[in-house]
Amino acid sequence: GSEGRSAHRLFDGRYYQDRFAEEIDQADTPLRDFLRKGATGTRNPCLLFDCAHYLKQKPDLKDCANNPLIHYLLVGARTDFDPHPYFSSTFYLEKYQHEIPKEASPLEFFLDAGGYRYHQSSPEFECSYYLEVNPDIKKSGVIPLVHYLEFGYRERRLRKDFYKEWILHQESQAPTDTECANEIARFQCQPKFSVIVPVFNTDEIWLKAAINSVIDQVYPHWELCIADDGSTAPHIRTILDEYQVRDPRIKVTYRPESGHISAASNTALSMASGDFIALLDHDDLLDRFALFENARLLNLHPQAEIIYSDEDKINKRGLLYEPYFKPDWSPELLLLQMYCGHLGVYNRALIEKIGGFREGYEGSQDYDLILRASELTDEIYHIPEVLYHWRTIDGSTAADPNAKAYAYLSGEKALQDAITRRGLLAKASQIPRKHGMYTVSYKNDTSRANKDVPSGVYSIDFTPNKYSTLSLIIPSSQNSGRLERLTDTLRLLLPYLTSPEIDIIVVLGGSENSDISRFIADLEVGVLSDVPASNVEEVSASYKKKVIVVDATGPSLHSQLINIGVKHARGKFLCFLDESTISITHQVYDDPGNWLEQMTGYAQSGQVGAVGGLIVDHRNDVVISSGILINEDGVVADMHRGESIKSAGYFGRLLGTSNCTAVRLGCLVTKRDLFEKKGGLDESLPDGLVDVDYGLWLQDSGYRSVMLSQFRFAQTPREIRGAFDKATDKKNETKKWQLFVERWGALLPQSDPYYNPNLKIVNQAAKFNLDV
Repeated sequence: GSEGRSAHRLFDGRYYQDRFAEEIDQADTPLRDFLRKGATGTRNPCLLFDCAHYLKQKPDLKDCANNPLIHYLLVGARTDFDPHPYFSSTFYLEKYQHEIPKEASPLEFFLDAGGYRYHQSSPEFECSYYLEVNPDIKKSGVIPLVHYLEFGYRERRLRKDFYKEWILHQESQAPTDTECANEIARFQCQPKFSVIVPVFNTDEIWLKAAINSVIDQVYPHWELCIADDGSTAPHIRTILDEYQVRDPRIKVTYRPESGHISAASNTALSMASGDFIALLDHDDLLDRFALFENARLLNLHPQAEIIYSDEDKINKRGLLYEPYFKPDWSPELLLLQMYCGHLGVYNRALIEKIGGFREGYEGSQDYDLILRASELTDEIYHIPEVLYHWRTIDGSTAADPNAKAYAYLSGEKALQDAITRRGLLAKASQIPRKHGMYTVSYKNDTSRANKDVPSGVYSIDFTPNKYSTLSLIIPSSQNSGRLERLTDTLRLLLPYLTSPEIDIIVVLGGSENSDISRFIADLEVGVLSDVPASNVEEVSASYKKKVIVVDATGPSLHSQLINIGVKHARGKFLCFLDESTISITHQVYDDPGNWLEQMTGYAQSGQVGAVGGLIVDHRNDVVISSGILINEDGVVADMHRGESIKSAGYFGRLLGTSNCTAVRLGCLVTKRDLFEKKGGLDESLPDGLVDVDYGLWLQDSGYRSVMLSQFRFAQTPREIRGAFDKATDKKNETKKWQLFVERWGALLPQSDPYYNPNLKIVNQAAKFNLDV
């Protein structure tokens, strides 16, 4: 038992020991611990037996050693008691009773045999769907439900087809062809779209489907420009010639030899005569409303030069899945990934101005295109509709990211080119094991160099590029454990004390701060207690010089304490850090790196007003905030709130840079001149609104907020939103809420620009889940 061996098919000793090792009494084995504490509902004997769920069904445990697992084995397995939310005993028995031996419980049989036969365990987990949209799981030979519970939910794989419900709703709301024709007739602007398609040895079925998706458009003003890149398959010319004869809007050019996708795309581009260029791959599909929605947007925003839409995937069987509901224009998210590719529509004059596609960037030629094009225009618009279906077939990156590894090298090259063009002292690199995801590191970053620095070396080379000083401000309210919290936080900052560019201001708030000199002395002793004797004198001298403790008796709001701290700071850049920070890590490199320099590097940009890091709950290993959103209803929510810190987030958004309306004060870097231009943080608002107020002010002033989710700050959640949440339910009864609404109500968007109206918000959490 002490070795973690299993005592029963449904008692996994290693699983139990791994999860509860710190809670098991030394004298107990895992099994003995479970027999004593299983009825509490906090101890599960294996991955697929959820005691809390089982006990909610109110089984009588008196004759079963007061234990839910024993009850299930003796009684519950054949009397409708479910061991897990995704395993229904009744459902499983009805479907597979003829296969299950009498001596085995349904769950035992499922783990031994049924799961490997891809049995469906309950209506809440669609095994066939999980396998269809995740072919890698079928190849691995594991039980799909086990994979989902161990890894799949963190990878945001879906347990059932929720998207099907959303599609049915959208179809019920779609206009008829007659309604579309009537609306098109009323358009003041009826742009012509040139859909360009490079073709090379495409399978007949997929090529025809792609062309037909253009022919089926409800918007009639288009041309299809196809460039065959020297295909050797004989059916290509037959199909293209046939379509060219059928519809005069279809133009075809046959290149004498293959030059790869960039050259072929430029050939197709040379045939275009439309006002706008739409990009379509040779085996993908346009939604039939795709060009209509783009024309509709251009009638609302005739100045638009780049337009992109949401997208999904489509497999060989025609199943639509994995929709990507994107934010509005997000420059920093584009540094992380090519998020806005499908459907991409560009003003033809803009494409010609940048010289079309560049050869040498094959596989990421569209990424290179938008990086260059977006440097010449701010008129970039997003249509929150799924207008493009990305085909997943063998050999496509949609089905297998490893299929075209060269594409990601091209993406890295395109991003580095963009960084160089923009005059940034930074380096682009691929995020390890995350295909199509990139990170931008400002130079002088010692996160890699410091990886092998021996313990006892307490310095980081902080060499700013365009600024001279930075001040860290740590507000601290008066409550129990303050000394311990501040000690832990300041220990994390010891490597920065040797830099002449940085000072640290700790602001002690509260109704009364008795014996402040004793507190300051105790804090210094605690912070320096782990410094090796050989370094203690040097570090102590730096500490005394660089750390300022301000006694702010009276104020208790974080906004008040931060404003006081800024008055004592000398930095051109300000960093606000929560006192409960116990660790800082870098998701990409698995070490803290020089996070301060990286965050300040982003804050240097003239258009960036605030930079934040990912705030995580160290007690529960979940995200607290990856940025804040707000909509016209006054709903304020933290993005990814409650999601596992092991998750990459929605389409990888927790791996690196993105944009948001506001960032939490728990970790925020901003320019001092902007902070002072606003007049500091608004002390008339509750703490739960101050960060939103600052973000909205920056946005209204022409600045954007940036989230660097690769830097993770483990903190204790402050319940600052408790009173605020109640206030939002009765807005008119709260003067502070009314003040906020009067200030920003007219400027609040219908939906937050960095979220998506197709995604839902629940209880101040925006988890990027589909709203059905």
